[in-house]
This record gives sequence, C-alpha cells and structure tokens, in this order.
Amino acid sequence: TLSSSSAASDVYKRQRFWQRALSGDPGVAGATLWLNGVPTTVAGVAPPGFYGESAGLAPDVFAPLEMVPQLLPGANWLQSSRNYWLWIIGRLKPGLSARDAEVMLQRVNPQPKMRLVLEPGEQGLHHLRRQFAGPLKVLMAAVGLLLLAACANVANLLLARASAREREIGIRQALGAGGARVVRQLLTESLLLSVLGGALALLVASVLSRFLVAMVSFYDRPLELQTALDWRVFTFAAALCVMTALLFGLAPALHLGRINVGRSVAAGWHGEGGATRHPAGKALVAVQVTLAAVLLAGATLLVQSLRNLRYQDPGFTTANVVTAQLTFTPSLEGIVRLKRLADPLTARLASMPGVRAAAVSTFPIISRGYQAETVSLPARPAREGERIHLNHVTAGFFETYGIPVLRGRSLAPTDTASAPKVAVINERLARQYFGGEDPIGKLVSLAPAFDPEKAWQVVGVVRNTKYHDLRQEMPPQMYIPVSQGRNPGVFVGARCGPGAIAGAELIRQALREADPSTEVESAIALAAHVEATLHQERLLARLGLLFSTLALVLAWTGVYGTMSYAVARRTREIGVRTALGATPAGIQFAVLCDALRPAAAGMLAGLPLALLAGRILRGLLYGIEPGDPTVLLLTMASTVGVAVAGAWLPARAASRVDPMAALRSE
Repeated sequence: TLSSSSAASDVYKRQRFWQRALSGDPGVAGATLWLNGVPTTVAGVAPPGFYGESAGLAPDVFAPLEMVPQLLPGANWLQSSRNYWLWIIGRLKPGLSARDAEVMLQRVNPQPKMRLVLEPGEQGLHHLRRQFAGPLKVLMAAVGLLLLAACANVANLLLARASAREREIGIRQALGAGGARVVRQLLTESLLLSVLGGALALLVASVLSRFLVAMVSFYDRPLELQTALDWRVFTFAAALCVMTALLFGLAPALHLGRINVGRSVAAGWHGEGGATRHPAGKALVAVQVTLAAVLLAGATLLVQSLRNLRYQDPGFTTANVVTAQLTFTPSLEGIVRLKRLADPLTARLASMPGVRAAAVSTFPIISRGYQAETVSLPARPAREGERIHLNHVTAGFFETYGIPVLRGRSLAPTDTASAPKVAVINERLARQYFGGEDPIGKLVSLAPAFDPEKAWQVVGVVRNTKYHDLRQEMPPQMYIPVSQGRNPGVFVGARCGPGAIAGAELIRQALREADPSTEVESAIALAAHVEATLHQERLLARLGLLFSTLALVLAWTGVYGTMSYAVARRTREIGVRTALGATPAGIQFAVLCDALRPAAAGMLAGLPLALLAGRILRGLLYGIEPGDPTVLLLTMASTVGVAVAGAWLPARAASRVDPMAALRSE
C-alpha cells in the first residue's frame, strides 16, 4: 500500500486498468509506468471493487500527493490558497469524536476566515450522492406509488375472485375448516403470487440496472457503480413480497373468512344469490385513479420542465457546430505549445472548405468547469464575494457559436500577444459594473484593486449566454484572447455548412496539418453535447412517463375488471330492466355513471395530492409552477378518459343483454 514511507514515484493501479491495459500481468509490481512523461514505479494493484474515495468515479491510477508538482508542473498546485480540488480524508483515533477533531483542526487552520468542517467519510465523498439524491428519492416515491396501484389492482381482482369462490369456501367451512384456516390458505396463495412477481422483478432488475446507470452517465464520463444483486437487495425484495401479499390479499381473505356458510352453499355455483356486492371494489378503483393522477401530474411537470430546458433561448446556436477536446499535458511545455497552436489552428480550420467559422477556447459552451475571477474598475474596486466567469478564446469564437455582438467589435486575429490587451464582455457584466455607461473603451482589471498591469480594454459587448448548465442564470462573462492570457485553448469549435463532411474529421485534418503531435481526445456535435447535459432531467421525464402510463393502465384494468364483473353478476337485473322498457343507451349511461362515480372520487382526492407532489418536485422543475392549471386540467381529462375507456366495453356488453336469454338462464 502507499504510505508516508513509500517512494514519491510509487503508484497504484486499479484492477480493471491492470487487466485491460496489461492483460492482468502478475509481475506488474515494480514495473515502470510513464505518467505525463514522468517515470513512476507500480507499487501494486488495488483489489476488485475499489473505486477510490468518490462513488461512481473510478481512476485508473492512484499516485501519492507528493507527485503533483512533477505530474502537473507549471502551477503551484499544493501551495495555492485557491485549491478547490483537494480533499482530506482521515480516520479518527479511538475515543476521539468528530466534533473534537473539528475543533483541533480549526486551531491550526492557516485561513481563520474559512471554517474547516468534518463530514462522515465512511461512504467516501458525496459529489454523486448530492447530485442524484433528490432524483432518486423522487423515483423511489414514484415506484412506491406504482406498487400501491398494482396492489390495489390485484386486490380488486382477488376480491372479485373471492365472490366466485364463496360456495367453495362455504363447503370447506361446512366440512370443519375454521375461519382462521381459510384466511391462512388465502394469504398463502397471495404470498405465492407475490413471490412469483418478486422473482420476475429481480430478474428484470438485474438486466435494467446497468441501463439505468448508463442513462445517468455523461457521454465522456461514464459512471462505474456496483449494480449486482446482493443479500441486501434480496432481503428487501423478500420483505416487499410479504408486505405486498398482505396489502392485496388481506381484504379478500378476511371477507371469505366471515361468509355465511348456509347461504353460500345454497346460492349455487353461479353465486348471485348468496354473494354480496363489495363497496371495497369501487374504493380500490378510486385509489388506483388517485395514484394514477398523482403520477401523471408529476410526470407531466417533469416532461414540461425538460421541454422548457430544451427549447429555451440559451444565447447561442447549436446547429451545424462541432466541438472537440484536444489532448493536453498540464505542464509548462504543454501550456506553451497549446497557446502557440491556438491561432494557427483556428486560421487553418476556418480556411477549410465547408467551414464557416472556427475558434479555440479554454472552456466550451455549457462547460462543467469555469474560471472565476475578481474584476475591478479604476473607480470601483471589487466587492466581497463578487466573481465573474473568464474564458480565453480566439478570433471567431462568437461567430462560431452564434453569439451576437451587440456593441463594439468582436475579437480579431490582430489581437496578438504584442497588441494592446482587449476584452469582450457580456450584457450582464456591462450592466453590473458599468450601469448605464457605455463600456466600450473602458478598462477592467482582473484583480481585487485596479491594477493597470492586469487591465484589459473593453472593445465589445456580446449577448448573455448560458455557461455552466441550462438551469443556471446567465453569469457575468468576460472573454480575452488566448494569446493575451495565461491559459491555453483546449477546446476547438467549428461551424460547418450543411453540405460539409463530418465536422469532427475536419478538425482532425486541420490539427494534423497544424501540429501532428496533438490529437483530438473527443469530439461531439454541440447540439448533442448540450442535450447530454440534460441526462438527469431526461431520465426523470422518461421514467415518470413510464410509471404514469403503467398507473393509467392499472386504473383502466381496475375499472374494466370491476365493471365487467358487476355487469356479469347483474345480468338478470339488466334483463329485467330491458324487458320493462329500458333502452340500450340508458343502460350504457347507467353503467358509465356507475364507473365514473369512484373515478371522480379518486380524481378529486388526487388533485390535492398532485399539488403536494408538484411542491415536492419544485427543485427539479424549470419554467413551470407546481400548480400549473394546464397540467391539472390534463390530469383530470386523462383520468376521466381512462375511466370512460375502462367502462365502455362493459357498458356496451350490458346494453346488448338479451332479456329472454338472461331470464331463462336464471
């Protein structure tokens, strides 16, 4: 293992990388591994299932912290007070509480203004957990509601089946079977049904869990999570089987355990004379409609939020734009090489047939990373906590991404390292720092207090754009030429004409001509890149639609099954009504009204619950309120439509009952 006594060049490999890159060579320990041009010695291979300190993120190589200056030269990574990437993980001594350790750390804190906070670390860092905790809780609640709807549906079917078994159970009791024994038998049948369903669910879960992880992964950063079924999953599934068996099997079992033996036996196999109508059947239909309404309202809100995110105006255009990330060694030599490459690569790419505009930048549009800077003016020092986003770009950046220049000019190829320092700012930065003044020609300094040595002259104002993600407000943004800043251009963008060949191949061709030693690490259409940032919203919307559709199907089958059974049991009554002059339309209307009463009750009960669900989902919504009237009206119309559809066929069958045949069968 790596320890304080390990050599500074010792590194550890993860097992998957060991098997993939070195074919599982057992003699890898002691071998030399080159990282960013630095020779390191392999100390060992990490055990299977070890993914590091951050869940879902699996580094291939673990290196001592002391190697950071060697692997990442050119910056003071370990001494800078702005290091946000460094996390400290420790194990408490026996008898020492986390609170006491936090107090001790605060005493030696080199920055007293910043408070050191200890968090539980037994499950690693919480980045992924924080990101997906809310959505996973929502999905768990939706699955729970769907399970309740399924239990209500099965309970309704078993209740109808119980009425048909009244004579059978009556005979059993007449032969000496007690009510408790009958209840145990029926609950055993329900448990068997539940266990079969649970086994099938585990089989499906073992397959679909991998797809679920793939759906929440970013295209260039796949998550690695253990989704294999273990004893915890099996224990939870077993407990769920018992619970669901009680939920849908208890009511029919208790009903049959309390039947009148004499009346049930005398009723005959048809059972109409001895069986009673069960108000619980219609109550279960109402429950199914209620749950379907809640799930449908939540799914509609999530789908509309996804639609709002997709079709909002982000301030840039994505049509025919391809972005690519260049391979980059974070060393002083690598930084210098990429800075020198930026302008020639932009010019070469822009001159290629089919390319309308091209640019290089430190960060792409909709970037997971950003550079926060403090800005001051000659008469306005920076304020506490005030930050802007800075991006190093080449000429053609705004034309490539379709960002209109509102005032002044764009950056030009003549804005080189030897030319006066110039910058382009967005509307929000202009409004926040200059108010109603025209910022063109004014100086801005990237320092807490104005420093002429770190000042840039504003030559243009561009439109506000989304920067970090599509939910975020448009931040104050400043763009400076790559040649005049300290950061290299790592991302290449190209706007191609409709008839151009694949933009990614154009970028690779231009890069080969400008610098054969640099390669394209990844390339993707900008539209696909932006869409990929919505993977969480897309997952919630799709699963929400799936769950709500299943709930509506369950509600439909509940209404259909209840009304079909009711019509079958009331055949003689319907025949008498028809013989006395009832019209088919009147019988249809009566059956439909009989079905709509529990459905209407369920819908009315579901509306306040749908509003509550919307408030719970508020943090996941975008551009829509939880109580949006359109969503509520759509929910009401859909649930009523499902109830009418479920009752239509039984109502039609009732209207076609032959009164003579019905009376003759009795």
